[in-house]
Amino acid sequence: MTPNSLNFVFFGTSPVAVGVLDALALNGYVPTLLVTTPDALAGRKLTLTPPPAKLWAQANGVPVLQPKKLDKEFTTHLASFSCNLFIVASYGLIIPRRVLELPKHGILNVHPSLLPKYRGPSPIQTAILNGDTETGVDMMLMDEKMDEGPILAEERVPLDGTEVNEELELQLATIGGKLLARVIPDWLAGAITPRAQEHAEATYTRKFEKSDGFIDPQLTNAARSDVTVRSDLAAVQEAERKVRALANTPGTYTVLKTKYDKEMRVKIISATIKDECLLPLRVTPEGKKEMSWDDFKRGYL
Repeated sequence: MTPNSLNFVFFGTSPVAVGVLDALALNGYVPTLLVTTPDALAGRKLTLTPPPAKLWAQANGVPVLQPKKLDKEFTTHLASFSCNLFIVASYGLIIPRRVLELPKHGILNVHPSLLPKYRGPSPIQTAILNGDTETGVDMMLMDEKMDEGPILAEERVPLDGTEVNEELELQLATIGGKLLARVIPDWLAGAITPRAQEHAEATYTRKFEKSDGFIDPQLTNAARSDVTVRSDLAAVQEAERKVRALANTPGTYTVLKTKYDKEMRVKIISATIKDECLLPLRVTPEGKKEMSWDDFKRGYL
């Protein structure tokens, strides 16, 4: 079966899904149908915004379904497309049994970790936060339990300690799409024997909240020129990893006392470590535009 003759459904929503779709398309695999989440309110003005995967589908002439839930009515409609393979990458909704049972060749899931390590919603952020030296992408056959299906293929990726969440997401998405393109023909031909996960060795991740992005003001204050005290190096290193791991979503922040004797919430966009202290590079003061740390110090500290 050639790529162009394969009819498959792709479930995906985020920029990560778009990265996988791009890599698949470059290898000749364009989905018959895209299933994504409904348009949602976004931004300060709460504008109704389509998910990135929907925009990709519209640009590539792919039909789109946006169910609020994967109920019986949706399942019946999905079955009418007669696709024997489904692919899932960064979708956002739980796939119920009735959908899992539809495709003859099952559902392939792109998961950005070396399973069974880091099951769950935030494997990339967790790998950066923990200071891991290696991550990867697993091609998994989905079942009803979260990230517990057997592995079809795996690609390992070294980490050098400078990775930022969103950049690493897109890197792994591209790797995942290329891996899918290699796996699909062998899987359909019956040439791959799934490998069961070592469930006893499983670890789990969680969704990070805004409160997780808080950084102790003392760590940031220690980067000011008028403060000579040194913070605990391990805490500083953890804070720097947090800035990279939680970049943009949900973001990292601290609360600083300004020269106007007021406390200000400051979002930390990027940071580094200098002289065993956390040194912010780019920040966004509450209600203001993004600026350099030097500009912020001149204006507020």
